[in-house]
Amino acid sequence: WTALISGYAQHECGEEALNCFKEMQNSGFSPNAMTLASSLKACGSVGAAEKGKELHLEILRKGLLKRDLILGTALVDMYAKCGMLRRAQDVFNNLPYRDIVLWNSLISGYAQVGEIESVLGTFEEMRVEGRKPDQVTFVSVFNACSHAGFVDSGQAYFIAMSKDYGIAPIPEHHMCMVDLFGRAGHVEKALEVVKNIPSYGNLPLWLALLGSCRNWGNIDVSRLAFEQAIQF
Repeated sequence: WTALISGYAQHECGEEALNCFKEMQNSGFSPNAMTLASSLKACGSVGAAEKGKELHLEILRKGLLKRDLILGTALVDMYAKCGMLRRAQDVFNNLPYRDIVLWNSLISGYAQVGEIESVLGTFEEMRVEGRKPDQVTFVSVFNACSHAGFVDSGQAYFIAMSKDYGIAPIPEHHMCMVDLFGRAGHVEKALEVVKNIPSYGNLPLWLALLGSCRNWGNIDVSRLAFEQAIQF
């Protein structure tokens, strides 16, 4: 049962996973920690907050949070994806151990709902506790800065990522920076990001740049972006 539920959850088939969970219970089987974690993932993927709360209560009744970090992470992720960040924060605050996956779940949740101050505040709190950010952390931070128009902060974090943490930028980071500059109307800076990539960019980056040119009416850069895009 757990293998089947986990398979559905991993492939974003949330409704099927939860139906399978219900069928398992009707068959007389009790879920273990892995079953519950997979079911929470399914709840997050389809926004089934009420079912997620039920599973949370069952986890508390069984005292599983004290001995299984996976469940704590699954709960934070589920509440965050359902937009219930206060509940996600409460679960997070009461967990005895916090790894980078847990921190990323909370930061990503705040980024998804546009709570930029909470994103940056949680990031700084993570640093103070001595937890080193990873590539996933910075994707959330850059996205938050982009949607909030925090160009200077986004640039500063981009520099710090490689300088202070030794993390080489990946395509997702470059896309975030193109989006950051493009949204703010700094089309020339967005172009420099694309040009400075070793492979001289890729199709999604050129298309993102082309979209920014359309929004801000930059004919020269749009012509270059179009010429590069049609080569892919």
